[in-house]
Amino acid sequence: RLAAQEGKLVLVYTGGAWCGPCADLDEAILADPALLAWIRAKTVLLRVHSGRDKPNIAFHRAHQIVSRTPPGLALLPVEGKALGNLEAADFRADGRFVTSDLLEALIANSTPPAAAPAAAPDPPSVR
Repeated sequence: RLAAQEGKLVLVYTGGAWCGPCADLDEAILADPALLAWIRAKTVLLRVHSGRDKPNIAFHRAHQIVSRTPPGLALLPVEGKALGNLEAADFRADGRFVTSDLLEALIANSTPPAAAPAAAPDPPSVR
């Protein structure tokens, strides 16, 4: 509801307290003012435990959220399926998160794909 009221996307962050890379990503996000500002301005953050809890599995399936390994990120419009699924592991280099690449990917995935143009109507038939 908050995302709808504020006109923001939902950033689903799948991870767990037991997850070392999740803690690393938390630190990286907090240390990057541009990334943190974008997340705060454009999204409402929803943290989802990445266990085998049935409600979480159902939530991920319902919104087409795919996360091979935590941490995983997905952007959702208020209603609908994930705009993009991001694996945080794809943004690591030399054991550190490259937050500028993560921010670029979030921005790129924050816009719904353009709808296909409507087909032209059939011309009227002549009798």
